[in-house]
Amino acid sequence: MRLHRRPAARLAAAALVALVTAPLAPVPATAAVSRPAPHAEALVLDPAAGGDTTAPRVAASTRGVWPAGTYAVVVARGTFGRWAAANWRRGVRCGHPEPSAIYPSTLLPTAVYHEQGYVGQDPEVLFAEPNACIASEGALPRPVDHFRIDAGSGSVHPAAVGGPYTAPRADHTYAYVVRGQGARLHFRIADDFALDNYGLLSILVRPAVRSDCAGAGWQAFGGAFADRNACAAALPGVAAARLPGPTLVVTGVPHAVRAGATAAFAARVSGAAGPVTTARVALWVQAVGGSWRRAATLRPSASGIVLASVRPRVSARYQFRLVGSTVSTRPLLLQVRG
Repeated sequence: MRLHRRPAARLAAAALVALVTAPLAPVPATAAVSRPAPHAEALVLDPAAGGDTTAPRVAASTRGVWPAGTYAVVVARGTFGRWAAANWRRGVRCGHPEPSAIYPSTLLPTAVYHEQGYVGQDPEVLFAEPNACIASEGALPRPVDHFRIDAGSGSVHPAAVGGPYTAPRADHTYAYVVRGQGARLHFRIADDFALDNYGLLSILVRPAVRSDCAGAGWQAFGGAFADRNACAAALPGVAAARLPGPTLVVTGVPHAVRAGATAAFAARVSGAAGPVTTARVALWVQAVGGSWRRAATLRPSASGIVLASVRPRVSARYQFRLVGSTVSTRPLLLQVRG
């Protein structure tokens, strides 16, 4: 989203428009399981890839078709920025932004602003903006409908399980029940100018299971079930698939260096417990025939990149490890010559 003071016309275009859809008619409990649902799929949604108000486009899609009468549970996690990162440095903010996204953008191929920074939104809640608060738009945080799902009859923002949310969840994770319509599921972030967006959303699309009926969960099925027991009887009693865990990937490493010369290592982290800049990544080293020891503890940039430089005298193996987890890269051998 472009910033500065948005003219009235842009404010109108960016205003949240309630999408009115006809409620789903109750269906027999057996309809939820009358056809096999696709397997669970993990997707990545780029908020910069969804086009704009005049030319919206699909940013992510399932491979599987969800037959009519099946139910998908969409789990979405992450934070993102809808304004260019430079706008946050102006010193005028509304709400309480977080310092970085949980899943930083790769910045390819859609983004045109190659910088990342503060974020103020997740799939359900806008909690910060890089401008003075605008009374006519309402106080922050507030629920928004920019996260859109199209099951076959148009792009809508379905009600989140347990919602509506007037403040962001601490883990920025939300679930949505979507009834299949014989089509693939399509996703996008609605924005009047999307190319300055950064941050990614991790999305899991999985078949609904019996545990989704727990508590008030059965009410998220659009009136398909009379009560919790009817919901539980219709859905399989298997474990629900879960979102993928954090990732740590080496992006740059030398294979050989002269003794005493500088060797630069780089890795990229995504999906840690909170903003990526609050994660800690350790570089460990093991000389040939020796024990592993921690050489450095690193803080990722807002893009999730960690950089480390060493001046080895002997050949050794190096490994990045995400502190507080079991996530690590495979050991890499650096040969020292001369």
